[in-house]
Amino acid sequence: CGGCWFDPGELMVVTKLPEDEFQGDFIKSRCSKYDCPECQQKMSEFVFLRPYNLMVNRCQHGHGVYLKKEELEHSLELCDPLENNDQ
Repeated sequence: CGGCWFDPGELMVVTKLPEDEFQGDFIKSRCSKYDCPECQQKMSEFVFLRPYNLMVNRCQHGHGVYLKKEELEHSLELCDPLENNDQ
């Protein structure tokens, strides 16, 4: 599988993005095929890194975020140039 679960705040640490970038776009959210490992409720897919329309899975109750292997790799690739532009 290679996916990774992030508790609240952990994805921001890994991507080094400010919290407002992490909030995503719930207007474009849809039901995920994954259940939250904490509450066993269906998660929602939502747009993370809005300009790139990267969809990730987020617990609707705030327990965390799940990224499939490809989503995690892609988000890290996208965040690296964003961090370098701030310097």
